[in-house]
Amino acid sequence: MSLKNTVKSKNKKTQKNHSRKSHKTGWIQITIQGSPYERGYSHGKQLRHLFPRIKTILPFLIETQLEMDVSTYYNIVLTKIKPQIKRHYPEFFKELHGIADGSHTKLDFIVAWNAFLSMYSYHKATKDHTKDESRCSAFIACGKHTKTGKIVMAHNTHSEYVSATLGNIVLTIVPEKGNTIKMQTYPGFIASGTDWFLCNNGI
Repeated sequence: MSLKNTVKSKNKKTQKNHSRKSHKTGWIQITIQGSPYERGYSHGKQLRHLFPRIKTILPFLIETQLEMDVSTYYNIVLTKIKPQIKRHYPEFFKELHGIADGSHTKLDFIVAWNAFLSMYSYHKATKDHTKDESRCSAFIACGKHTKTGKIVMAHNTHSEYVSATLGNIVLTIVPEKGNTIKMQTYPGFIASGTDWFLCNNGI
């Protein structure tokens, strides 16, 4: 799948703050570009209508999947994860800040939302090593095992229905530096969360 036809040249100054949004067969496709903050702001602004639902979903996931009090969750995220992002990953932090401003949402909530999968892995690993917490499955084949010899890969995202209904975002990211990325994700996420992405360098 090529990204050549999905975005225009990022070298054009007039394209810097350009963003696009479209709907097709249930998928919401948006394009963001520019600096980390500009990308985040565009992301938040285009998907602003979905954030009230996220604010309902996150506490439910914390209480049912992590079996953790929401205040405890926030305390861990804001004292242990947020400072690390700000210190070691300033580009990510600026993007999160942009999403918060664009969606009219508090930064702490955006950080807490993005931290959920990490908290899920951490909390489940420390709570019960014997319980099967498998969520997804995938396969890959190549060479003589495929018709053309090229790679064939598939991935199933196994998720509960609550958050899965938000995983219909196709996000194209055109950064100031580096490669264009297209990924399936959730509103407000700076990572895929569903493990599906393509880059214009072929990865």
